[in-house]
Order: sequence, then structure tokens, then C-alpha cells
Amino acid sequence: ATRLYNDNVVASGVRGYNGNSIHLNWIGGNAEYNMTQPQAYTLKRLILKYTAAYPEAKVIGHNQVTFGKACPWFYVPKFAENIGVNSNQIDNSPIQGLNLDTAIQNANKASNGI
Repeated sequence: ATRLYNDNVVASGVRGYNGNSIHLNWIGGNAEYNMTQPQAYTLKRLILKYTAAYPEAKVIGHNQVTFGKACPWFYVPKFAENIGVNSNQIDNSPIQGLNLDTAIQNANKASNGI
């Protein structure tokens, strides 16, 4: 895991969301889901850290807010649910660019065993 910016820095990740968001990313997934278990574990730890630090935060995926984007190749709300994020901190907006059943399968695969 690498921290690129302090939490108060506005990064450019998703137009319309940059001013009030913290971007968490994993390396890979340019063309398909290929997250490793260590990457999934680290993402889990980061999401749980940030949702604890920012109780008003909502967890949402890039494919939920950017038209036609499949990345991160899984349904972030399902991953968040699987790792124990409070339901009031999960944004369940629909995804774009990826079949929902496939996205849920990938989320379950990512969270399995971590």
C-alpha cells in the first residue's frame, strides 16, 4: 500500500466527487478482474480504517459513478458488505460497464478468505 496524498488533498479521480472523497486504488485490472488476495486484504483494511475514521463516509466504486467504466471489475457495495462495513456507509448505486452478476461474483471472490 502506498499513500499518495494526505486526506485533505483534493485528488483528481472522478469528476463531481473529487472535492469530498478519498480515492483508494489497486494496481491491475486494466482489462479484467485480477485482484490478488493480498491486494483484497489491503483494500479491506483501508476501507475499514477510513469508514471508522469518517463515519459519515460512503463507500462507492468507480464503476458506480463514471459512465461506461467497468473498473474496479467488482461491485464495491457487495465487497463492502462482505467485509463488515455498516450498511449506512455503503452507496448501493447501480454499476455501469459490467454485468452485475459478474461484478457480485468478483466481489465475493475478492472477499473470500480475507
